[in-house]
Parts: sequence; C-alpha cells; structure tokens
Amino acid sequence: MEKYYDQKNKRLVFIKEQASADFWDKHWDFKNFKEEVKEKAKDDFVCKMTKKYLISSSRVKILEGGCGDGHFVYSLNKDGYNAYGIDYASQTIKKIKQNFPKLQVYEGDIRKIDFPKNFFDAY
Repeated sequence: MEKYYDQKNKRLVFIKEQASADFWDKHWDFKNFKEEVKEKAKDDFVCKMTKKYLISSSRVKILEGGCGDGHFVYSLNKDGYNAYGIDYASQTIKKIKQNFPKLQVYEGDIRKIDFPKNFFDAY
C-alpha cells in the first residue's frame, strides 16, 4: 500500500490497488447485479441535475464516460433521455448487456470513442 500527503488538498491519500479494468470488474461484481443496478438508479441526483439543464427527450443524447455498472445510464434512459455509457471493464459491460440488453453501453476508452463529432448533446 502506498500512502502520501497531498499538500495541495491537505489530505492523506492511501492507494491500495491500481484501478485497472480487473479492479473495476471486481468492484461491480454484485451477486444480484440487475437488482443492485435498479436499486442504485433510484437515487435520482443525476437525473435531477440533468433536468435543470436539458429537456427530457429521447432526442437528447448523453454520454457517461466510465459508466461502471450502468446505473446512471439506466436511470437517464428511464427518465426519457437517450443515454449511452462507455467503460473499459469488459466483464461489467457484458453483465450490463446481459441484464439490460436495450442499454447502449460499450467497452472502450473514453478518450478514443467511435462516434461522429458532436454526436452527443451532453457528457
């Protein structure tokens, strides 16, 4: 374990493990994946904030980079948006696709997305 004092933010930082794709796949490995995602999606903070700035419409395309288990993508879609997610944790993306086949989630690097320029309305 690495630890250091962050002078700028005045806090002690502990680094247990590098956040690799395997780390995130383990982190999002829930026993009842579908139920966990639906339960987490009930916290509508992101949807409330999004509605402050964007109308709820299936024409509004939103990208969540580092979507993890996809609960925000799920929630935004339920609220009428056309939400997409991208994450590099391949096993997690497979679980999302198995449990929520209609969600638009993709395995990949947010810095190298394969969408046309200006495709998304929000990130």
